[in-house]
Amino acid sequence: MSDEFEAFGLVHEVWAVAKVVLAFVVAAVLAFFYLHHLWTTGLPALAMVMAVVLVFVAVLILELMPTEVLSDNGYKEAGKILGLRKYLEDFSDFPIVGHLFQREKHL
Repeated sequence: MSDEFEAFGLVHEVWAVAKVVLAFVVAAVLAFFYLHHLWTTGLPALAMVMAVVLVFVAVLILELMPTEVLSDNGYKEAGKILGLRKYLEDFSDFPIVGHLFQREKHL
């Protein structure tokens, strides 16, 4: 489905991945020194727990970050689609027409 959106120019790639990876590397280096300090001060269990938490958070951030976002043209098309949805929701109930097609019951 993404190929169809790309063909119409509705989405574009996000290059923020490189920034997040760079931030991840810096955070990993800082975490290494912090964990090394915890390990050498006699708190190895806390160091291991912190390492697991840091890895979990880093992987979560990398997995949840979008790789494609809507372009300006994509936002315009999305607005049109939402307008159509609102129009259909507002004018899809025709109680008068329903009464015209009901047969009257004769006793």
